[in-house]
Amino acid sequence: MPTITIEELKALCEEMIEEGHGKKEIFISGDDEGNSYHRLFYGFMTEENNIRICIENGFDSWEKDIDPKGIIILG
Repeated sequence: MPTITIEELKALCEEMIEEGHGKKEIFISGDDEGNSYHRLFYGFMTEENNIRICIENGFDSWEKDIDPKGIIILG
């Protein structure tokens, strides 16, 4: 499954705002299959060391080889 970039997320958000959804709360999937959902609690995390800690402790085992310099966490 491809990952959405910040630029793609911005375009999706602009489209939703234009359609009148700008004041709605955001819920995100709890896994890659959409089996559960939860509120979006935090904005973007950009600090590389914090991202590294998240990768080590909170990512699925098959995603542990992700380079923290190449991602931003939204949660």
